Amino acid sequence: MRVESYGTGTQVRLPGKSAMEPRIFKFGTPYADMYKSLSETPEDVAFFMHNGVLQLCKRGASVKVAPKRWQDTPTSEVQNHE
Repeated sequence: MRVESYGTGTQVRLPGKSAMEPRIFKFGTPYADMYKSLSETPEDVAFFMHNGVLQLCKRGASVKVAPKRWQDTPTSEVQNHE
């Protein structure tokens, strides 16, 4: 079975250190780059490991290179969905 996942917003928004400061990435940013950005300091690693965001990036990277946006998916690719 082929499984795909997509986002529908304008950007990838991950929880930040406060509700008013989400970490924002463009769709297509590789999960590896997000992980690197979220783990720049030991404090960042501790915070984002505690809230599960680094694990989310690892899980995402094990499935695909980067988040995809549904609206940006070519019609020809959508037609191939079962």
